[in-house]
Amino acid sequence: MDEFAVQRVLLAVDQVPPGWVASYGDIGAVVGVGPRQVGAILREHGDQVAWWRVVSAAGTLPAPLAGRAAAHWDAEGVAHADGRVDLSGHRVDRVALAAAYARAV
Repeated sequence: MDEFAVQRVLLAVDQVPPGWVASYGDIGAVVGVGPRQVGAILREHGDQVAWWRVVSAAGTLPAPLAGRAAAHWDAEGVAHADGRVDLSGHRVDRVALAAAYARAV
């Protein structure tokens, strides 16, 4: 796995503030990789960041993760039901995310 891509993805995830989520595609667009690569990186290195803040475009996570994520979402005030985050109220603005990422680089 490209270590530079790993670093970029993890840094971008770190820019998602508590109470917000980004999609795999949002993170990928900010750092220049595809959403599947973001997922693969988080599968291997997600324990280093707030992985529960990155969800699918539908607002979901794989079943084993959704159960664990629910406690984090509750603690951060993220509305969710049946393993799905309310993206209309909690999806981070991609432009703001990109700006935060650019400042952090």
